Amino acid sequence: MENTPSSDIAGAQFLHKKDDELHHKPRLELGDITGSQPREVPNPVEHEQARLKVLSKKELLKEDPTSQTPAIKIDSWMSVLERTHGHRDDARVLERIKEGYHRRYVIKKENIPEGVFGLEVKIARERGDSNIPPYEEFKAGKAQEIVSAQQASLDRWVDYLTSEDADAAGYPMWAKYWAFMAVTKMGRMQKHPKEDGTIEVKFDKRDEHTAAPFPELNSKALAQTIDAMQKHLEQQGLPKAERKLDNTSSVLSDEKFKQFINNGNFAQLYGQFLAENPSISIERLQETRGEWVKYQQGSDATDLYQSLQGHTLEWCTAGDLGTAQDQVYGGDFYVYYSFDASDQPTIPRIAIRMEDDRIAEIRGIEHDQHLDPYIGEVLESKIQDESAFPNSKEYMQGTVDMKQVTAIEAKMGARYNDLEAKFLGYDTPNVELTTEELRFILQLDNKIVSLGYGEDPRIEQIKRGRDMINDLNYIFEGIEQHDGNLDLSFLTSAKGLTLPQSVSGFLDLGGLTSAKGLNLPHSLGGLSLSSLTSAEDLKLPESVRGDLNLNGLTSAEGLTLPQSVGGDL
Repeated sequence: MENTPSSDIAGAQFLHKKDDELHHKPRLELGDITGSQPREVPNPVEHEQARLKVLSKKELLKEDPTSQTPAIKIDSWMSVLERTHGHRDDARVLERIKEGYHRRYVIKKENIPEGVFGLEVKIARERGDSNIPPYEEFKAGKAQEIVSAQQASLDRWVDYLTSEDADAAGYPMWAKYWAFMAVTKMGRMQKHPKEDGTIEVKFDKRDEHTAAPFPELNSKALAQTIDAMQKHLEQQGLPKAERKLDNTSSVLSDEKFKQFINNGNFAQLYGQFLAENPSISIERLQETRGEWVKYQQGSDATDLYQSLQGHTLEWCTAGDLGTAQDQVYGGDFYVYYSFDASDQPTIPRIAIRMEDDRIAEIRGIEHDQHLDPYIGEVLESKIQDESAFPNSKEYMQGTVDMKQVTAIEAKMGARYNDLEAKFLGYDTPNVELTTEELRFILQLDNKIVSLGYGEDPRIEQIKRGRDMINDLNYIFEGIEQHDGNLDLSFLTSAKGLTLPQSVSGFLDLGGLTSAKGLNLPHSLGGLSLSSLTSAEDLKLPESVRGDLNLNGLTSAEGLTLPQSVGGDL
């Protein structure tokens, strides 16, 4: 046992294994928030070795403390980080450190994708916001919100990892460094329900264009992650015959846990322990008892902000106290908290943000802030009070549509992941849906109203699990004429499709990349085949009463146009 490395050296060896250039590669120091050019700075590990060498030569140290061993070099640098990040008696030091991290890791305003602003404008218009400022002004305000949310979410990690609580938990510096550096590379969280009632949590990879805040800090999941890795490294210091696997996961098999721990991937482990948090299990989501809390317009938003911390939310309200305060200044803010395992209302499930006396937005806890499938009736019951929510009718259709999606989803088993769905037979057309259910989920008559950002992702998941050509043929069987528009832009192939003989409105087949197998109606109010690049196999009707969109064609060879086009060609 004499050769067993100390936990600190074992941690340094682990960091070296994760990044074998950590002790000597130069570091890229990014510019400030306004976007100055990045510059290369000396490697901090080597810099500390040089500093120790100078001290030794000046006889300030009795012996040369420098080393050529990477792990010892890294361990020396960990001591520097411990000292520089430990100035709790002088808040200015930590603020300067945070500013440095902001420069290095927070998105620059000019790197925010233009699509982010376009989506925000679209959402504001869809919810009837009449106070949208000019685009450049709107863009500047939204950019600052994104930057501020990233700064605040990163600061929470810095504050906690340098706190007395982290010291009391016994986190060594190498573990804090491992966690923090991983967090700076973790983007948006994705939650995927599984058959066993748990939820898989993964994180997108962060780059310089990632607009999402840094991951939510959950102290329990962090403690479990660091503890698991510490125990693993302790075992690595023992002879192989004496090593034992300490599986601290409540759901993973020993084999899977061993794979996770051997990978040493912080995001994977942290996501797993987040997923095992009872508050986000399907069993806990099925518990819809709870309480509504109203945060009065103009009040202090601190309680609201604090109540959302530690939960896996995408709400901007949870990302930054300043944003939460701005939202409460704009109107009352309602949150529905369902009961936790102790029958206490602590789990955020629904947020209703008001602007003066009108609903501005309703958000849930699923991906893109959609409502989870169990909470719809709670929302519906709440917003039926038109005296408190005068524009609630605008949102009621969303609650109705969500219940319909949930019912079809349950029928299809679409909440299983792709592999499980295939195993259980849910990716086949054998699960019968009624004509009305099919028309609804394919949105042939009306668009499904979603309450989160964009379309409810369950819709696409359900469609992926079906043979849509068979479904459409079933819907159109015996129908000679379809009244109104017909949006089939989700189709990429028309092979085997039988359409009605007449479509009175606009037929959108903009997703087709080939006309092979396409038999168009004889009569059309309008037609889009915008993704076709070739006219091969394309047979158009003699007359199109409205617009004809063929703007993807790169050649007119073999193209025979209708005798008449009533609209634009």
